[in-house]
Amino acid sequence: QDNGKTTVFVACDKGYYYEHAIALLLSIYESNGTALNIHIHVYNCDENITKHIQALREKLPGLAMSLSSEYLVAPKATNVHYASRRFCFMQHALEIIAGPIMILGAGCLVRKPWVDCLAGDAHNEMIFSHHEGLPVWEHVPAGFIYTRGGDIAKKYFATVGHFIDVHLSDEKAEWFLDQIALSVAVDKLTPFEQSKIGRKP
Repeated sequence: QDNGKTTVFVACDKGYYYEHAIALLLSIYESNGTALNIHIHVYNCDENITKHIQALREKLPGLAMSLSSEYLVAPKATNVHYASRRFCFMQHALEIIAGPIMILGAGCLVRKPWVDCLAGDAHNEMIFSHHEGLPVWEHVPAGFIYTRGGDIAKKYFATVGHFIDVHLSDEKAEWFLDQIALSVAVDKLTPFEQSKIGRKP
C-alpha cells in the first residue's frame, strides 16, 4: 500500500538480525520517527523473528514495518550469498513496494532525518553513496542505494540480478560479488540514464 513514504529495505540472516538489524530498525525510528517505512527480508526466517518483529510493531507505533523471507541453503560462501541475493530480490521489491526504496546494509545505523539527506537530489532517479579512494570494485558501495523505482532502476537491478545469479549458479561466490555487480551494471546504462544517478558522500 502506497502511503507516500520511502521504504527502507534491509536483508539479513537470523544471526545478523539479532546482532545488527534490530539496532538499525531502532535507529531509523529514533532519527526519522514514522517518516519511513521498513521492509525486512530475512533468510531462513523462523517463528521467533516473526514474533519479535510483531513486538517491535507494537513498541514503535505508527511505523509501517513488513517482513518477507527466503529459504536459502548455500553449501559454501554463505555470507556472499546473503550479501548478494538481496539485490536479486530487488527486482521483486520494485514490483511490490510502492514508492521510493532505500537499500541499507543491515549493519548500518541511521543518524539523520532522510528528508534532510535527500535535499538537493530530488531530481535524481537513483542515488549511490560515494567515497574518494575506494577500489574499482567498490565504485558503487553496497551499504546504501536509493531509487525512485522507475524504469532506470528496473533496468539496473535486472542487470545486477542477472550478473549475481550467473556467478552464484557457476559457484563463483567470491567476496565483493554484490559490489562488482553493482558497478558493472552502471556501465550497461546509457549516458543519459547514468546522468540520472546522484552521489552522496
